Amino acid sequence: MKLLAAVGALALVLAVTALNQHQTIKAERHLMAVQKGDIDLQNKLIVILENNAQRNAQDSAALTTTLQQVQQLAGESRQIWETLKRENEEFKAWANSALPADVIRLRSRPAITGAAGYQSWLQQSNSLHSASQPAENQ
Repeated sequence: MKLLAAVGALALVLAVTALNQHQTIKAERHLMAVQKGDIDLQNKLIVILENNAQRNAQDSAALTTTLQQVQQLAGESRQIWETLKRENEEFKAWANSALPADVIRLRSRPAITGAAGYQSWLQQSNSLHSASQPAENQ
């Protein structure tokens, strides 16, 4: 009887151990599947990030080229401007004259901090008046 009870207890221990191992293996397989999914997702994200980095590098190179072209055109414009000022007295007099008050007012703006300040400044009346209507005193 004791032998039968011991065998039964041993069988129960073996069954519980086998069940526990089966659950452990099942949990490990599930964890591996989740980790594989995570790795696959990470690989996809890496590919996306590499593509974005390559696109950003191409865009940066294109912007650098455009900037160089704009700087060259600006330099050429400054040279033309200076040549005109040297060679044409009427142009030189015009270039050295003061800007009209309305143009100065349009070009000036207060110190702006934040989006709300910029929006507020934009909503202020800064329009030019027609030549037939005198500007309001400000």
